[in-house]
Amino acid sequence: MKNFSLLNVIVNISSAVGGAVGEWFYNSFYSGVIFLPAGIMFFAALYSLTIIDVKHAKPAQNQQNKIAVSFFEWIIFLGYSAIPFFMLGLVFRNLAYLFEINYQGARDYISVSYLFILNAFMIISLQIKITQLIDKQIKITQSIIYKFSIILIAALLLFLNFSALMQIYLLIILFTFSELIWSPYNNSLAIEKCPFNNQKLSLSICIFFWGLAESFGAYVGIIANQDQIHIFIPVTLLSLLILLFGIEYIISMRKQHENHHISGM
Repeated sequence: MKNFSLLNVIVNISSAVGGAVGEWFYNSFYSGVIFLPAGIMFFAALYSLTIIDVKHAKPAQNQQNKIAVSFFEWIIFLGYSAIPFFMLGLVFRNLAYLFEINYQGARDYISVSYLFILNAFMIISLQIKITQLIDKQIKITQSIIYKFSIILIAALLLFLNFSALMQIYLLIILFTFSELIWSPYNNSLAIEKCPFNNQKLSLSICIFFWGLAESFGAYVGIIANQDQIHIFIPVTLLSLLILLFGIEYIISMRKQHENHHISGM
């Protein structure tokens, strides 16, 4: 999980720097700034073609990846791990839009870019420390912390909205604290809870569906009304989480009972 935490930090450093540079380019220098990252990605792709492919030795037969979960367990994980991405799309991808139509204060009192900077700063400064702290806990404690972070992000809009400055900042702070936990943990669990022989396949499929969930969340955030955003969606997500966590717990208890029965024979 350490490497995924580091990746999250790097992404947010790029986000913070890119946002500031992009705004400066757009307002003061060159409005076609969108072509700058496109050009960087193009040349990076060309450079990647020159990288020599290093062939790795295949692990011995007794070192092959052992499938520890069933396909159904993986589907359950995919279901609840997609919920924070749905909320990421609903809140962050629509932050400027929701802020503009709901915030009742003076329009020039706060820039919405400050909210993105706050999110990036918290992740850059806290991600590694939070991950190290969680890594020191036992497995069951890590799982509880992870699932609590998903419950937190699903429930935030029940209590907070975009109409007041303090509520907006509190929403971003709590959202980011949740992201500090579930973001690297999701990637780690996508590999750990792999029902396939190829662990990369599990992570790739999860990332694909997480992207769909984020896009769907962004769409819902635009078309939903206030009651749907602050009542129907949070209640539905919390109910779904309770169902999925409950099913996973039942499966876990059944597997423990079966293992205990086999070991006692």
